[in-house]
Amino acid sequence: MPKPFRFKQFTVHHDRCAMKIGTDGILLGAWATGSHARRILDIGTGCGVIALMLAQRFPAAQVAAVELDPAASEQAAANFSESPFRDRLTLTQSSVQDFQVVAPFDLVVSNPPWFPDGPKSPDTKRSLARHNDSLTLNELATEAVRMLSPNGRLSIILPIETAQPFCNLARNVDLHCVRQCRVRSTPDSKPRRMLLEFSNQGGPEELTVQELVVETARHEYSEAYAALAKEFLLKL
Repeated sequence: MPKPFRFKQFTVHHDRCAMKIGTDGILLGAWATGSHARRILDIGTGCGVIALMLAQRFPAAQVAAVELDPAASEQAAANFSESPFRDRLTLTQSSVQDFQVVAPFDLVVSNPPWFPDGPKSPDTKRSLARHNDSLTLNELATEAVRMLSPNGRLSIILPIETAQPFCNLARNVDLHCVRQCRVRSTPDSKPRRMLLEFSNQGGPEELTVQELVVETARHEYSEAYAALAKEFLLKL
């Protein structure tokens, strides 16, 4: 059984979730822009780590989360209730497609399932979390538009090979990429992930392109990653 993951201001239990806490979720929670946001939504929250990070970063925001899997939903709800941000966090067990939006969100974030095909895991929950059978990237873009407020932002993390196809899908629903960050595990490795931020405004906005290296050597974080995650990780 995996141990709870302890951050500086909260603890996350993730033993009942198919996908455990990893660098992808921490990157997105620390990178997403939300200083303007009063209402934030985390799509497919899993154990709730990204929602908790955003609640810490933006103390004026109400943070909602939606999760399809019942066990993960229960665990996220428990993590929320044990956090110092419990009064600003809500959890809904639902598919994204059925999630009812009472008021639009200023920021929508997601670390989505991203394997469109290929062999599935024999673990049904892990397969659901990793493969996009329950939420395709096209559906993610469409649902994000439905949920965003005027001037809202969508921030996601994807494998590098999936990033451009998603940008193409997003343009079809008037979501425009305004910020990209290519993520390398080490200085000599190829970029494997892409952090993406989209605006729902129709006018052109200059695209900001960044690159981030996570580790300079094994278990030695780069200065850039340390600066991004220092408010969260105990070892920084």
